[in-house]
Amino acid sequence: MSRPLEKDILTRADEIVESVVESCPNHKFRIRNVEANAKKIGILKWTCGTLTISQMALPRTARLMTFAEETYTMISDDPNFVSLSATDIPLDSKFCQCLVALLNALPLSRKLEILRLKSQYPASAFNFYQMKGKREKKYTLQDLVMVSLYDDLKVEFFTKNEGLPRLRSMVEAVEKDPDAFRPSEMLVPIWSLFIRLQESTFWHALPLFS
Repeated sequence: MSRPLEKDILTRADEIVESVVESCPNHKFRIRNVEANAKKIGILKWTCGTLTISQMALPRTARLMTFAEETYTMISDDPNFVSLSATDIPLDSKFCQCLVALLNALPLSRKLEILRLKSQYPASAFNFYQMKGKREKKYTLQDLVMVSLYDDLKVEFFTKNEGLPRLRSMVEAVEKDPDAFRPSEMLVPIWSLFIRLQESTFWHALPLFS
């Protein structure tokens, strides 16, 4: 076997990164540095040098969000938000909108963690309400998380984006601690999520609060 050329070493580096991505599709990887230094270590074997690969700290199912400067508003100035001690909060208040935005930005694994440990979060004591004509409809923190999870999975379900396997990420998160998801208060919401996806069509699959 002849001495590998630099282009051969770079091609091999790309192949290694592709195999890493295939084994861990929930994270983004890129080549940081390639030090080509071919050395013969046997009759037919060569080492190619050193390859440094960087992994993005956030999983690919996380969302990065930016806010224009003019959108900054103090929650206390929002007329729809009664007080910082209120537990009944309008769904269209800036506080609730900020909370939903933060939930949407979280990766699937963290959303499942909130579902599992929701009693430990202060927001679990909140009731979010929306007026439907003269009728008041209430939602819990679990409802908001489920809507966010559905929105994540819906994107993959309808766009067939195989490069960002959200459902696989969710299954892997459950498999890490299956006992935590066996209680009915965890199993029923997740199962209903899959039922809704199965029965959805594009026009009926819009988020609950859109």
